[in-house]
Amino acid sequence: MATSSGTLPSTGAAPAFWGWRVVAGCFLALVVTAGIGFYNLTIYLQAFVEARGFSVSAVSAATGAFFLAAGLSGVLVARFIERHDVRLALVAGAVLGAITLSASSLVQTVGQLYIFYVLLGIAYTTAGLVPCTTVLARWFVKKRTIALATAFTGLSLGGIVMTPPCVWLISHLGIGGAGPWLGGVFLVGIVVPAIFLVRSRPEDHGQVPDGIVDGDGVQAAAAEISVPFATAVRSRFFICLSIGYVLVMTAQVGGISHLYRLVAGRLDAPTAALAVAILAGTSIAGRLLAGLLLPRMRMRPATMAIVAVQSVGLLLLAFAMGHGPLLGFAALFGSTIGNIGMLQPLLVAEAFGVRSYARIYAMSQLMTTFGAAAGPTLFGYLYDHTGGYELSYGLAAGLSAACCLLILLAGPTDGTRARFAETLPDTPAAY
Repeated sequence: MATSSGTLPSTGAAPAFWGWRVVAGCFLALVVTAGIGFYNLTIYLQAFVEARGFSVSAVSAATGAFFLAAGLSGVLVARFIERHDVRLALVAGAVLGAITLSASSLVQTVGQLYIFYVLLGIAYTTAGLVPCTTVLARWFVKKRTIALATAFTGLSLGGIVMTPPCVWLISHLGIGGAGPWLGGVFLVGIVVPAIFLVRSRPEDHGQVPDGIVDGDGVQAAAAEISVPFATAVRSRFFICLSIGYVLVMTAQVGGISHLYRLVAGRLDAPTAALAVAILAGTSIAGRLLAGLLLPRMRMRPATMAIVAVQSVGLLLLAFAMGHGPLLGFAALFGSTIGNIGMLQPLLVAEAFGVRSYARIYAMSQLMTTFGAAAGPTLFGYLYDHTGGYELSYGLAAGLSAACCLLILLAGPTDGTRARFAETLPDTPAAY
């Protein structure tokens, strides 16, 4: 019998919500892209220096080329996945990364090394953060925080589980011999979850964000207003958030990259290695804890609080001496690392909606990339001119504090959407 709306009543059970499989697919993809593409950058660089006789000064900016290529290509990837299935980007990135890694034996000059790092940076973005955060923002609204927290754990886990076997392969086979094996893992580890787990949009499969099937939930998801790209990037919220993230990531990446040297210089190498391990461990623990707590909190104040903790951790590290303080403050700093990176896409999605999310996030991430690339260089420059890390880590604490101020000045996350909604006709669902 037909209902009053003219549709037949459902006689079968609703299909299981696919969103958590998307989370699993993104988690696995990020394990691979972070483990082989990001955390191994210094390992590749050292291997090329030893195998090809490159000077350290000649290749020192290769990592910066990686970050720059990743940021710039992210803008193009974002435009692509707004129009096409996100799995096409994931597979394309996996193929490019596999070919690049497999061709490592062909790198014979410094120029070719830079090409290697640029292509790897493009692959890292195409199969990594931009498509993964975009697809998760589409599949989740109310549960977006826990979904992103779970998937982003793959970033830290990638460094833990992928780096040791990569080091073993390179030490036994050389960078040329290990390249095809690393490329094969990069290809399979991304393509398989992309094909079997990731789905581009819930509506393409008759589902809605969060798997909510009650009428109120469906209406809330459908009525979420999305701000166009051109309006978003001119907004005060976008400008303040993006500049703030440039500063906070300069501080964070610089602090991470020089932590081993700071602890080793004040104590010894084994303690320095332990400090880095603690940093990674507390990063994972902090992200999972935040995934449980953040859905109950307002996003902007929570972000400011976490950035403030990073500022305190960096300031304490600047002057810490002794095993207990150095390891404890490394743990405090580490607890903020994963969360700060995770909060950026959450803030962008909450402020601007999901319709143009990919391009808005990619543009903000491009700006952030410059901060991440500058951090290690800034710390090294200040160390060379002062003979210590007090000024470097103290400045990083100040940059983090400035980020807090900028996020405060950005205004509420729903401010831009509210102002945009005032300009619309009475059909907000179209946006």
